[in-house]
Amino acid sequence: MQFENAKEGIKKIFTYELFQIIIGVMSVIIAIMGLLSLAGAKAVDDGEQIEDAVAVFAGFGIGTLVLGIGVIVLTIIGYVLLIKGTNLASRDEPTYFRGAFGLAIMILVASVLYNIVQSVPNIAWLSRYFNGIVNVGMIFLTINIVLGIRTIAEQIGRNDISSMGMSIIVIEIIVYVFAALAPFINRALTVVSAVAALVGYIIYLIYLVKAKNMFNN
Repeated sequence: MQFENAKEGIKKIFTYELFQIIIGVMSVIIAIMGLLSLAGAKAVDDGEQIEDAVAVFAGFGIGTLVLGIGVIVLTIIGYVLLIKGTNLASRDEPTYFRGAFGLAIMILVASVLYNIVQSVPNIAWLSRYFNGIVNVGMIFLTINIVLGIRTIAEQIGRNDISSMGMSIIVIEIIVYVFAALAPFINRALTVVSAVAALVGYIIYLIYLVKAKNMFNN
């Protein structure tokens, strides 16, 4: 089949995005369990039974540990899928997907460095720069993936996929501009940016679904 590498690569990229959603949900659960642990600690201070509190702490501790390990494992697998997916797709579209492949590696390296320097007090301030690299890199990664898909869509006559891709790129640029200007203009822009980012991400997921299925038509 023509563009077989791109088809498999886009599937892997889509799976990576699904992993990111699962990781986000798990992270929220971990945060909630942390808050419940604090509530349990307050209950101990208020004189409730120590045995009950210890049992609650143990349950939350085990749950948090399991979820934490799960997040780490899914994150590693996700990066492998992203890097492998962009590399595979670049065999059929060597311009934008090759750029996405390089950005994926850069984001992985920056993420690792972010976690390393964040745990070292003397250089923890560097973490903000690595975090910035990751955030900006993710925007350009998305744009390159969309442009790569648009290029292939045009070659197989799927102008609907191509047009939708341009809309996503416009949304990504708007989100980036709002996020950059919000701290200097109005905090309300932060909310607008967050909403636009959520809408853009949902549209991007729909786009990936359409893209991985466009080879079947």
